[in-house]
Amino acid sequence: MNDIEDTPDRRYWTAYDHFKIEQEARAMRAAAMHASAVKLWQRLRAAFAHAGAQPAKRSRTAGA
Repeated sequence: MNDIEDTPDRRYWTAYDHFKIEQEARAMRAAAMHASAVKLWQRLRAAFAHAGAQPAKRSRTAGA
């Protein structure tokens, strides 16, 4: 199977086709940046929690 035959011919694309391709590309980039930011925030939060972690305080009245 030839990949060239499967790809659409850009000479016949309309302005709307180009617009939708760019819109989808922007959405994909935004989603990737959001995922990266969330992952970074989770790692930073875990690192700060680990660095400043203190033992859990036990209440004397717990279980009484």
